Amino acid sequence: MAYHSDFLRQSPVVSHVDLRDMLRRYIIKQGLDLLKKSDLRREKVISGKFPFQRYKDEIVGFIKEFYGKLPVRNCSSLCKARFVSKFEKKGFRIENVLFDSFPGYPVNATVYIPSDFDPPFPAIVVPTGHSGKQFGSYQLPCQYFARAGYVAVSFDPPGQAGEKQEGNDHFIDGVRCYLVGHTSSRYFVVDALRCIDYLETRKDVDMSFGVAMTGVSGGGTTTMLSSLLDDRIVVQGPSCCAVKNEEINLMWTYANCPETHMYGRYELGIDDTDIIAAFAPRPAMLMAGRYDGLFRIESVRRMAHEIQKVYTAARASENFVFMEDDAPHDYTLNQARAFVGFLNKHFIKQFRPLPPIDSGEYVMIPYDELKCNPPLKSENMRTITVATALQIKKNRSKNKSTLKSIQPVIKKVVMAGKKKLPVLRFKAHEYFNFACWKTRQMLFFDNRGIELPAFYMVPSHNFTSTIVHFDDRDRYSDLVSAGKLTVVAGIYSNKKNCALLSVDLPGWGDTVPSMYPYELYGWGAPDRYISYISAANGDHVMAMRIRYACAVIIAMKKIEKNHRKIIVTGRGMGGVVALHAAAILNAHVSAVAIWDSLWDYLSLADARKYPWGADVFLPEILKYYDLPEILSCLKIPVRIFNPVSGDGNKITGVEKLNRKFSDNILVMNCDDRKIIEEICKLVY
Repeated sequence: MAYHSDFLRQSPVVSHVDLRDMLRRYIIKQGLDLLKKSDLRREKVISGKFPFQRYKDEIVGFIKEFYGKLPVRNCSSLCKARFVSKFEKKGFRIENVLFDSFPGYPVNATVYIPSDFDPPFPAIVVPTGHSGKQFGSYQLPCQYFARAGYVAVSFDPPGQAGEKQEGNDHFIDGVRCYLVGHTSSRYFVVDALRCIDYLETRKDVDMSFGVAMTGVSGGGTTTMLSSLLDDRIVVQGPSCCAVKNEEINLMWTYANCPETHMYGRYELGIDDTDIIAAFAPRPAMLMAGRYDGLFRIESVRRMAHEIQKVYTAARASENFVFMEDDAPHDYTLNQARAFVGFLNKHFIKQFRPLPPIDSGEYVMIPYDELKCNPPLKSENMRTITVATALQIKKNRSKNKSTLKSIQPVIKKVVMAGKKKLPVLRFKAHEYFNFACWKTRQMLFFDNRGIELPAFYMVPSHNFTSTIVHFDDRDRYSDLVSAGKLTVVAGIYSNKKNCALLSVDLPGWGDTVPSMYPYELYGWGAPDRYISYISAANGDHVMAMRIRYACAVIIAMKKIEKNHRKIIVTGRGMGGVVALHAAAILNAHVSAVAIWDSLWDYLSLADARKYPWGADVFLPEILKYYDLPEILSCLKIPVRIFNPVSGDGNKITGVEKLNRKFSDNILVMNCDDRKIIEEICKLVY
């Protein structure tokens, strides 16, 4: 049976792409294009067209820029450890100590010290992965290292199953680091590097060799990154932690964690392959489990082959070894034995018999004997991020020229290196007439695969104002069932009417990404994937939303000649988008009204829990400005209804807030009827 044309006019416009997959495909393609730079650079090094030392300096330079100045090395005299406990074991003893990496941020170190060798001992730092130092992949290798004559020091990562819990969740707290331009990886790396500072204070450690570092999974990632930041690390042994990023992160759509996706990493063309290869000519042993379900062995083999070629170009081919273990995603005693053999040859350069791994003497130490009991009120990822943001804000408030030039700074954050806003075209059904109104479903799109479903309603008679609306839920939420905006537009009025366009921005409404298999993990979710990968691309999804919102407003001014006044409205994070769009477009926008929207990013950085997904953390915003500073630069009427803090709760004391701003800014807590009344004043 054929559908009546009136029915078809009311239905959503058929998209060119699957909207549920659009955003993910977009950022994946962007990432793949960016990582081509990595492949091409290595190919030139391997072929001799690009000097290895220049390649090494470039990669190391990029990595160091991600971290900035860290409190390590020259601060060795400040590494004052507090002894906690000691336990004697067969062939070794353990000592538990506490010392700070960042001030007030504790490292809970367990040191494994040989009993059957004479000091001083060569040393190995063993970062823990996304787990706890009490588990077998960390305890047993450290026991083996001690039995082989090496001091080994292990410690918990932030959060996870260890002792550093409050404010240190890899995901909830890690993603907030983007706001101040930091990578959450700094909290993993600085702990590892401060362990070296600590080892330098021990008389029973021989630092003339430097140190070795090895770890599995997240501990392997810490090993790889730390090794490029500190030349005291002379041998590394990452395990079960690395494959080519274009495969695991982009083709397999596994997001890892925010700490592996530094802002702009893919934009600079930095693959895991580069991070290990740039360690040359220093010795490195890459280890992998043949049955690792995450870091697939065939992909690790391909990466190891490329690394070997770079080591050959560096004239150090014998200094790289790839070891396949008959194991899953674990650091086994077999790997520990192989790594010690590698160290004996390349580190201490002495022949030593390797202890057996099948003696039955490797016994799990009770967790209570490994605990350091760090202070419960220690500094953490969250508190350090907030302190950083506050210091930046304080410095900014002293610089009046910075406050006056906020619009270029906003553009810097939002444009992400792009020179122009997207140019949008559209397709739409014919208008559907009802009462005194015409409505049409629309689809805005560009030539890069981004498509934005929209709903447009316009009075049948002349009008002078248009509302352009963005909502982080979907385009219909404040329209359906005589919603706020429908009433403002005059759905029940014959006198006061305006046009109304509501649009789903990327990742909202009909374009919410569907789930992929790796997002079944407890640490996975579509919003996390979208946030981490777009951040690594140097083009975060929140910045994309703002740019496309601006593009929609510009497109609408071209579509309809009646738009004398454009009033931009936003709900939730759509309000954050609306404020930015008004600041960027300036003369194109007549007024702004937002509700239930985030008041400031600083409170989001500070909130122990927050109601939004990872995709709202706009990288580097707090390096340059916060949302209230946007208000200060807007000269048009702005209405903010029921603003919320980072924890999702309404802000109180709005009267005090109003006194901080000029008369064109009004902040209020009120009901829907008052919101409708105030928006009508802006529109008519």
